[in-house]
Amino acid sequence: LVESLGLTSKVAFLGKVSDTDLKAFYSAARVVTLTSIDEREAFGMCLVEALSHGRPLVTTKVPSGMQFVNRDGYTGFQVEVGDVKAISVALSKLLDDDLLWQKFSLQANLHFKENFEISNVARAYRQIYKEVL
Repeated sequence: LVESLGLTSKVAFLGKVSDTDLKAFYSAARVVTLTSIDEREAFGMCLVEALSHGRPLVTTKVPSGMQFVNRDGYTGFQVEVGDVKAISVALSKLLDDDLLWQKFSLQANLHFKENFEISNVARAYRQIYKEVL
């Protein structure tokens, strides 16, 4: 499909990459997008990784954990599934508006630290265990 659309100079399928390269890719990215079409994308671990690098997100409104990972209007934008125009508009906003990008970037990092950083996750699990026992 990439070849038939003449996009070989713009799209690369890298396959498996090292952890070092993956971190570099997230650091180099301005925005990370995951435009899943159904709930088989249950969570989107790549989104959490992107948040850890302070990267704003563009995701689709799939009824899954992705909606918790990407807080619409806080860490990025959520758009309707299959709405290519909305995806384009959301990406353009984040690519063109430096102040909005900075705001979402800071909030993405904060959301990661509060909800996904291992020490905070472990603390939350300990609290649940205490309440159950």
